[in-house]
Amino acid sequence: MLNNKRVNIVLSVIIAICLWTYVVGETNPTIVKTYKNIPIKVKNEKVLEEQNLALGEMETSTVSITVKGSRNRINKILNSDISAYIDLEEAEKGENVMRVHIQTPFSVEYEDSSVQTVKVNIENMKTKDIPVVIDYDGADDSKSEDNKPVTVKVMPETVTVKGAESRVDEVQSARGSIEANLVSDEQTTFNVNIKAVDSSKKEVPYVNLSQTVVTVQSQLTRAKTVPLKADVTDNETSGLEKNYEVPETITVMGSSDVLENVEYIKCEDIDISDVTESCQIQLKLIMPEGVSISKADKKKAVLTVTVEKMSDKTVTIDSSQIDIKGLGKNLVADIENGKIEITVSGKKSDLSGFSADKVSLSVNLKDIGAGTHRVEISAKTDFDYGSIRINPQTVKVTIEDDNENDNEEN
Repeated sequence: MLNNKRVNIVLSVIIAICLWTYVVGETNPTIVKTYKNIPIKVKNEKVLEEQNLALGEMETSTVSITVKGSRNRINKILNSDISAYIDLEEAEKGENVMRVHIQTPFSVEYEDSSVQTVKVNIENMKTKDIPVVIDYDGADDSKSEDNKPVTVKVMPETVTVKGAESRVDEVQSARGSIEANLVSDEQTTFNVNIKAVDSSKKEVPYVNLSQTVVTVQSQLTRAKTVPLKADVTDNETSGLEKNYEVPETITVMGSSDVLENVEYIKCEDIDISDVTESCQIQLKLIMPEGVSISKADKKKAVLTVTVEKMSDKTVTIDSSQIDIKGLGKNLVADIENGKIEITVSGKKSDLSGFSADKVSLSVNLKDIGAGTHRVEISAKTDFDYGSIRINPQTVKVTIEDDNENDNEEN
């Protein structure tokens, strides 16, 4: 009888265990789950840095990891509970194949991963300073610049980027962003996270910034159009005809309280004496603190110089057209036959109207007695010219006593 009881007890225990195993298996079974896009972290970059080396490229930056465990336990695991990394302690310059180390919670069992090794490229390290640029999320760039958020000051204005040479060469700036609706008329200070980006504003991987947070002072801007004053000097000695033009007004941006005291904008003095070709010269504006030129007027802030080179035009006049002046009493004069070339220089557009009938030539025979002389020719014209040249400059004049001519005739 006693033995039967003992058998029954053992059987009951066995049945209970079986039932418990069945229930657990049905309600909390063992399952397999894959966690995707687990980032592959990098360890011991400092070891490379000590050798003036840095990670330039990694074959893949994420891995999928498969684990096995009870459903209850696996359901509690997040992607952040699983990690993967490579160790660069033994890496050398050039291409390396690195093992991917996997870490999972103790409550589950590691099954598999999409990659076991990755190729990495190690390069020489490089550093350079880059500007800090602040963007304003939600700002409408299509609208007028008036009443838009602007950066009054950023501290620091530049940061240092460090990393593999090829990656650092890609970096153009360190950019951060502020929500535009947080900026008001009053100057507001923000602590802004920044990241290294290329010319397309895409983040450059595997580089480090000397600091990742900057202090930014922002404010809504106002626009004001004021006179632009420019002093231009032209000590022209080469005979060039120059005209220049400066914008009469310019639009500047700033806070309303700052702009209230801005009556005009002056630029640095400009000397165009050495300018020989038509060109545009960027004006160097003297801006009060807290004031900047509007984007629309940046291209407008130029001095436009138009240079028209002097041209020559030559006309020919017969010596018989030379007017004789100052001839003494009882004297007669005869000018040697020949051609006189008159060359004037001036703007090409003006020279088209110049002709021989625009010039009068003369010789002054005052106080010159009988005989053969070479006398300087004078030219007079109402034509607007830069200079005039006469060739030849003198003419042969024969002067005789008029009484001698009468005696010979008698």
